[in-house]
Amino acid sequence: MLDGYHVNGSGTDKKQRIIAVQAALEIIKAAISTPGGAKNVDNELDLVVKHLPKIADAIQEAVKK
Repeated sequence: MLDGYHVNGSGTDKKQRIIAVQAALEIIKAAISTPGGAKNVDNELDLVVKHLPKIADAIQEAVKK
């Protein structure tokens, strides 16, 4: 999921952010696809918008360590 995050030891900030957001979307997609996870699609999409940046930030912080 995070393949290519560091290309030869470093990647551009924009590319790293795109990869982190893609990983965050996969996490959210898995959470929504669980039984009961997609009860209210509009509500779930609102939650995606709210939490996507936070999850992507957390992924980027974890990769830095």
